[in-house]
Amino acid sequence: MNKYIHLATVGTSYANRMNRLSNRIFGEVVRPTNSKSLKVVKLFSEKPIQKRPEIVDYYPPHKDIEKLMSHLRDYGLFRDEHQDFKEEYERLRKLRDICCLNYTTETILNSKMTDNHRTISSTEYPISSISCVFPVSSNLASNSVATILHAIKI
Repeated sequence: MNKYIHLATVGTSYANRMNRLSNRIFGEVVRPTNSKSLKVVKLFSEKPIQKRPEIVDYYPPHKDIEKLMSHLRDYGLFRDEHQDFKEEYERLRKLRDICCLNYTTETILNSKMTDNHRTISSTEYPISSISCVFPVSSNLASNSVATILHAIKI
């Protein structure tokens, strides 16, 4: 085996032809080339970027990152200022006796759209452990509900 390696390095025409043949068989560059040409060969031997699925079909793992950041926040290793703001705002709401005012589709039972204003005819707001339903008919439903909640003072 050692003599074949020695014959491949010899500069005879037979050795040169055998090197070219072995390079052709194993998919290497046939003739000796410089580094610039090897870059071009490498570029054309790879799959194009627009056809590589790891680049084209990449989608960042948002859910995994969100869980990781949540755990890090619980341990005190990450500061989520937006979540801190939401928790502080919720704490201030509870201090004002306006707890759990979420104007979402879960809390709005019956809403109608008139004159580009949303009128809420019946909205459910849990106060402490009691769940009450207040009839509200106003364009400024949030102000009306806040007024009702402050007036009741449960």
